[in-house]
Amino acid sequence: MEKIKASKFEILLDNFINRYYVSGSFSKNDFEELLSRAILSEDRELRRVACKIIRRLKLKNLLDYVRVLLNDEDSIIKSLALLAIAQFKDDQSFNKVVELFNSDTKIVKSSSLLALGSIDKPEGYKLIFEALEDEYEEVRENAIIASSWINSPKTIPLLIDAYSKEKNKNLKIRIIKSFALLNSEIINKKLEEIVLTESDDIIVINAINSLLKKGISKYSLLANTILFKAINDNYKITKLVEYSRKNLYNIVSQPIWETKQIKEEDQRLIFRFIEEDLTHKYHIRSEELKKLAINCLKNLNKQYHQIVVKLFENDLSNSLKIEIINFLSNPKVDRNFKILLLEFISDEDRLIREQSLFAIMDNQPLNALTSHINEKIFSMEYSYLKLVALGIIYSNMVGI
Repeated sequence: MEKIKASKFEILLDNFINRYYVSGSFSKNDFEELLSRAILSEDRELRRVACKIIRRLKLKNLLDYVRVLLNDEDSIIKSLALLAIAQFKDDQSFNKVVELFNSDTKIVKSSSLLALGSIDKPEGYKLIFEALEDEYEEVRENAIIASSWINSPKTIPLLIDAYSKEKNKNLKIRIIKSFALLNSEIINKKLEEIVLTESDDIIVINAINSLLKKGISKYSLLANTILFKAINDNYKITKLVEYSRKNLYNIVSQPIWETKQIKEEDQRLIFRFIEEDLTHKYHIRSEELKKLAINCLKNLNKQYHQIVVKLFENDLSNSLKIEIINFLSNPKVDRNFKILLLEFISDEDRLIREQSLFAIMDNQPLNALTSHINEKIFSMEYSYLKLVALGIIYSNMVGI
């Protein structure tokens, strides 16, 4: 397929937007044709966001164009294409995926594991299992995820062995989460062993959550006890405020509180700490602590979400902006607050603008947001951001 010059695509894009303004709509076929042209563009940013849009909007008709990107010279674009291959379970791409696993960069190798796991061909199992001991943590993490997707009798013993060998706490937690997907008495016993023997509260809570997902609730009260202790630790007079707060917020942000709700009285206490850390002018808190506080808000009731409005009264770093965008994107967040995503679509940083636009796309249908995008699209500076904006309009039109 022949490449399209960026200048030519800009003309195609502006003509598309002009026709949309005149008619008030566009067809699925027309939008898919525009995306296919973007995939073939010489502009890296257009190829990148087009692939993300195809995956986000599940446009399987464009799978042939995604396959083209498996040969892209850019590793990030190849990685994004592999994620789309994984989503669509495209077994026609299996041989190419194996080739990329064996010969490309760390990021591509990591993404190829998800494609191998999704396609679920026995010929790929050996590669997945070998990657459980890879030197790179990102590769091991995706090998763990892929292992829990495939239909192999070796999965359970190898994941249990990987848990015993793994030194990275986050990857141990990833294995515990994978255990929840595996229906096995051996796995259930391993999870109970973790609950009873591990000293790290976050690891224990995740093991309890995996058991809860399997209908085993006998350790549920222990999770409440761990949370209660973390709350109490924050009332002690100590110089280790940051440490005790981080521990509490890490516990509150865990997925278990999506399965079982935190008691209302405990939520009130937790919110007092969050409010202090995010808004009190006389307490200097690290950016990392603030990000953790924002992240754990999603597991509190909706009446506590309004504090995010106060954050806009101060100058925000890019990392805090991204944390807020991620929070607002969460399906548990009150939809009335999602209008705040519009605060970021004119940000001076292009990454923030892109992140906020994709967050709006993920939260369709929201008519108020889409109406604002309609007004802004033609004045957007970059073609790839206009393309994302059209994706938002498209998803609202078809009700994705």
